[in-house]
Amino acid sequence: MKNHGPLSPIIPASKRPAPRLPRAIQTGVIELLSGFMSHEKSVARYGSWEVLALADFAYRGNRLAKGDRCHLPGTVALVLANYREVEFIDARLDEEDKLAAEVARLKIPLAAKDNPAFATSRRPEFGNAGFSDK
Repeated sequence: MKNHGPLSPIIPASKRPAPRLPRAIQTGVIELLSGFMSHEKSVARYGSWEVLALADFAYRGNRLAKGDRCHLPGTVALVLANYREVEFIDARLDEEDKLAAEVARLKIPLAAKDNPAFATSRRPEFGNAGFSDK
């Protein structure tokens, strides 16, 4: 056996590119403990996403090797992508990118807080919603 001593990352975290994640499943709090959820329920809630294995790993008894492709529930794929174990290669990512480019071109605010129609402090039916106009 070889003693490696203290290990540090080969590529510092600050220099690693961020994984490409689908906007459709970036919904704030996500159930990371999907192991308590059945596979079918997880797929029904977060979809099934095609991924490319960047490292060897196992999912529910299935061994995958680097370079293998498979479909995983969104929650599982999201966690594995953040750990750089998989990369999303699903065609829906390209559709999301096209839609995001079109939204940017039309200058439509993506966040409700940036959209004047949702500014509750300015809509009379909500009163001042606890905010001051000053």
